[in-house]
Amino acid sequence: MATGSGKTLIIAGTNIIDKTRDNFLNDTSIKYLFNKSISFEDKKISLQEVDNFQTTNDSSVINICFSTIQGLHSRLNNPQENSLTYEDFSEQKIVLISDEAHHINVETKSLSQLSKEENEEPVILFKSKTINESKIFEEEFIKGIRTLMAEKIAEIKVNSKDQTIIKMFKYFEDSKISFENLVAELQEDFSAEKTISVNSKDESEEKQLAVNTLEDPQNEYRVIFAVDKLNEGWDVLNLFDIVRLYDTRDAKNNQPGPTTIREAQLIGRGARYCPFKLDNFDDPYKRKFDNDLENEMRAKKLKSR
Repeated sequence: MATGSGKTLIIAGTNIIDKTRDNFLNDTSIKYLFNKSISFEDKKISLQEVDNFQTTNDSSVINICFSTIQGLHSRLNNPQENSLTYEDFSEQKIVLISDEAHHINVETKSLSQLSKEENEEPVILFKSKTINESKIFEEEFIKGIRTLMAEKIAEIKVNSKDQTIIKMFKYFEDSKISFENLVAELQEDFSAEKTISVNSKDESEEKQLAVNTLEDPQNEYRVIFAVDKLNEGWDVLNLFDIVRLYDTRDAKNNQPGPTTIREAQLIGRGARYCPFKLDNFDDPYKRKFDNDLENEMRAKKLKSR
């Protein structure tokens, strides 16, 4: 179990099943796990959803039953007509695939078809404590980007003592990126049209689809404003930055409070950073820079706003 401790038990169960079903069966989805055509030993294979495995003799068909752990337990111990039974598992060759195998999308998604710029675009999540605070910051952010000027960038450079910010400006200088060009790019990449607010648990289906397909090159959202909506059952691999907009702590008597638990879940969102290799022999899922303290790619803790 990742990040929380009861994370996808009930609340996100149905949502997880729907997204997983889409990954396996919808070949138009950005997260579809297979090639458009599936074949094995020159035989074309099709996929289909089933309620049980009692009539699965066709070797050209892969039958898939989608369920939560709780749903599977209930079906097996309270058998009903056309439902899964223990006999299904004793008489058939069945593979169990569990939730939290997040790396599957990384290996099967055709990243080679994306441009360098598309591969490198981060999505940024701004996390607020309350919906009202999130709305206020959203307005400030959009206005700040719209009215940003080169003079403000120059002011930040002069006043900053943070080594990461200093290195950032050194990169701009070496790359011959003027402040005017930087402002233009920021205003393009983070314009109001490329921001989305998902503060409420009752957001529209359109918004839910948008935040679950952020890796899609056709999805132009680059900024997310959220409170608690994305703590459960959300898996986006190009969430590169999480900005926490409050300093509240609520642990008492060495026991984490609800805010602290949500923080742990939030960290889990960022921990699912795209696995990558430094060379052909590298393990993409192994941490890279723990012992290289000065490497610019090493994870660093920054101060909150």
